[in-house]
Order: sequence, then structure tokens, then C-alpha cells
Amino acid sequence: MDNDFLKDNFITRWLDNRLDDDEQEALKESGELDNLKVVIDEIDTWKVKKFDIDAGLENLKK
Repeated sequence: MDNDFLKDNFITRWLDNRLDDDEQEALKESGELDNLKVVIDEIDTWKVKKFDIDAGLENLKK
């Protein structure tokens, strides 16, 4: 991933819909947007087991 995108916090601002048109275009042209979309699509398929708060608290106490 290009350091300019990390340095300027492009990814966070992209996720929050706060990029201006020039920044959006730069991100699109970099190819990083395609990589981000692949990651987001993958995350959307994850299944997470519901956390049992009571059991977690008991484990913490032990």
C-alpha cells in the first residue's frame, strides 16, 4: 500500500465518505481502491459467533 495514502489517512476518510473529488480520483487511479473493496467484500462474508458475556466474565474471574 502506498505510504501517501496511509500518511494522509485516505483509507479512513474514504470509508467515512470524506474524500474530495481529486482525492477520490487519486485513490481510484492508484489501484488501492480495488484492494480495499476485495478486503471489505471478504469481511462481509465472515461469520462471528455470538459472544457469551456471562461466560466471558466467569472466565475473567478465574
